[in-house]
Amino acid sequence: MILFDGSRDKSYHSGVVEEGSRSIDALPGQRHVHVHLNVPYATRSGVDLHVHVIQSCLDLTYATWDEMVAERLPCIVFVQGSGWGPQDMGSTMDFWVRFAHRGYVIALVEHRPSSVAPFPAQIEDARTATRWLIEHHERFCIDPTRVALAGDSSGGHVALMAHATEGLGLFDETPEQPWPIAAYLAFYGPSDLSIGNQEPTTCDHEGSGSAEGRLFGGVDLATIPDLVQQANPTRWIVADRALAPLLMMHGTKDRIVPLEHSLRPPGTQPAALPCPARGSTASRTHPSAQWRPRRAGRVMDRRAGRHHRPVPRHGLLCGCCSVNGGLQTAHRYRIVMPLSLVSGMRAHAADLA
Repeated sequence: MILFDGSRDKSYHSGVVEEGSRSIDALPGQRHVHVHLNVPYATRSGVDLHVHVIQSCLDLTYATWDEMVAERLPCIVFVQGSGWGPQDMGSTMDFWVRFAHRGYVIALVEHRPSSVAPFPAQIEDARTATRWLIEHHERFCIDPTRVALAGDSSGGHVALMAHATEGLGLFDETPEQPWPIAAYLAFYGPSDLSIGNQEPTTCDHEGSGSAEGRLFGGVDLATIPDLVQQANPTRWIVADRALAPLLMMHGTKDRIVPLEHSLRPPGTQPAALPCPARGSTASRTHPSAQWRPRRAGRVMDRRAGRHHRPVPRHGLLCGCCSVNGGLQTAHRYRIVMPLSLVSGMRAHAADLA
């Protein structure tokens, strides 16, 4: 028999010792994760919308309850990709639970599917959920000054749209309320829906039955060019408007959302992180979705804490940096990455392999 000795107060220890057993000290200082499932945040179009909150917390074996609830941790609000349709909210739970152990609160956001409410309902819901989480920050030990909005695939598009239109009062049910988002992260998010089928792809991006067509109510994109432009994050990027930092990650063999969406947004220089992908280019999944669980955590958290005190090692991911004494050209558009990645991608090849 093995007995784990982890209590801070030795008065609670049993004095019973069984012959042949031995005691092993438990490791102090380990972080735990508590998951709040299906927390309602709003009702829209007759649909109850929920968030799953993955809360990093101290080990109560060593910490008191007051110490645990006094923590204020950075929060990543994540919009699960789904082709703007019904979301499988558990598909990335494993990755985010592991990431929460780094000292983050993760909130997985449900939005209305396009079959219920077309564009721009998904961006509106993401903003509503984010503000709800900030309003209830004490319940989940969130630091309201360190909140990032993230998403993958169509969820990445939602994050990109929220980033590109911040401060404009667009696609927002309550534009008069503050929007204190510190950073954005997009995994293989579409930045220009007008690209359509121009790049190699395994699925249609233009017809009425495509994910993009369903986003606008089941119409062919060629018939609504003005509305498509409204849904393009690149439509709203201008050089003289400062935005929060944005980190983009994209697989080099992605044939669902082509890499072009992240490499060359109009008017900017490439500032995305291409993720080397193995396997067939005809894959039905995003190659960078395979890259993310093993490596993205190291990239996202590489420079954590540098700009956001006082939580050492658990600061919000941030790409604000100076390169060779001056800002990168793309920094004007806040499509940026950590200095170590912008200026030395090759130096990190071994770490990313």
